Amino acid sequence: MSKRVKLLSLITAAAFIVINILFVDVNFFLFAPKKILPGVTARGIDLSGLNLNEGMDKLKELEDEIRKTTLELSYKGNTYQLPVMTSGIHLDKKNMIQEALNAGRQGTLWERWSAQRHIEKEGFEIPVKICIDKEAFSQSIEAITSDIERKPRNAAIEINNKNEIEIISSREGLKVDQGQLYKNIIDILEKGDTKQINLKLMKIEPEISTNEIKKMEINELLGVYRTVFNNNNKARAYNIRVAASTLNGLLIPPNKIVSFNEIVGPRDSTTGYKDAGVIVNNELIQGPGGGVCQVSTTLYNSVLLSGLEIIERSNHSIPVNYVPIGRDATVVYNNIDFKFRNNTEKYIYIRTVVSEGTLTIKIFGNKDYKRNVSIQTWVTETSEPKVIYKKDSNLYKGQEIVKQEGAKGYLAEGIRIIYNNDVLEKTESLPKSKYNPVNRVIYIGD
Repeated sequence: MSKRVKLLSLITAAAFIVINILFVDVNFFLFAPKKILPGVTARGIDLSGLNLNEGMDKLKELEDEIRKTTLELSYKGNTYQLPVMTSGIHLDKKNMIQEALNAGRQGTLWERWSAQRHIEKEGFEIPVKICIDKEAFSQSIEAITSDIERKPRNAAIEINNKNEIEIISSREGLKVDQGQLYKNIIDILEKGDTKQINLKLMKIEPEISTNEIKKMEINELLGVYRTVFNNNNKARAYNIRVAASTLNGLLIPPNKIVSFNEIVGPRDSTTGYKDAGVIVNNELIQGPGGGVCQVSTTLYNSVLLSGLEIIERSNHSIPVNYVPIGRDATVVYNNIDFKFRNNTEKYIYIRTVVSEGTLTIKIFGNKDYKRNVSIQTWVTETSEPKVIYKKDSNLYKGQEIVKQEGAKGYLAEGIRIIYNNDVLEKTESLPKSKYNPVNRVIYIGD
């Protein structure tokens, strides 16, 4: 046999052997069950031959070990203990086992074959992966570091009994940098480290700074109005306090239109209001939020006396007893609103005070817009009530009982007179007010 033939035979045999080896490997890669290759470990735990679920079960040992850890956090010499078990920190078992299953099974056939041979000889360590539930983590950090964190404080306006204005300075808040701490904890747990972690605190700026309040130039009482109510009517008094509290401290920028309904919101049991007397169809009945109209009325008069612009106002269907006729402002959520505009070029500030049977609303602004305001209202028309008789078989024949006292109806008008430094600036008409007569109802025996 010639040398050429012998060489060809050797090449053919070698190719046959290589093809068989590759075929076996290809068959293994394509058809072998999805199990972790021998030699794959995770922090010393052998994962060889395990499938996904088996591998995750195996890693529970490591997770239990990690979750028993208590991390030490430090800040300016103080130490804080953070139990991993209760801080939303877990081992990412699924991703770790998925990486273990992929070991030696990625890339071209040659790359897979080479990787498999390397794993068999050298082994392959899957890196530990940590996942953290950010909400649970945040709650844990806030609970153990409450002594070093503080909320930012907005600058505010303080009014004393003499209507003197004081600015309460703002203050920066301090909060643990949870983003950085989150990364640090993942890093040390994935490396198996137990070193102490230094906390980093971030400054939290207040929403309203001292300088912003100063720039508002609120320095004068523009107008004030007070009404009285029966403090023994507990439900109505309570509703007045609730509604007034929503207006207290309100800062209104220049040219802003204020909606009473938007500020105060719905008036029902779900928002904390109680049933008290409300006027519906010319009658006083029990309904949710009774008393809120006294707050809108008091605000209306305070706005009038401050020289501000009235945008929308409606009167009650019958006169009320806590303001002169023509000076009330009724409101019904999602139906009837009271609106006014800050027509000054500076901020205004609303202060409400509810004491024993008295509601006071003050409006502060810039002294350049202080005006002397007087209000006059009068009745222009009067309408008599009708007398309605209704038969009642429960009464003796001819017997009469008055079931509803009647009341006259009125048409009222008014003006607002505004002086600037004792010089008449303007006189303007107020919205007209029409109050319906209330029929006198008499039951008579049949």
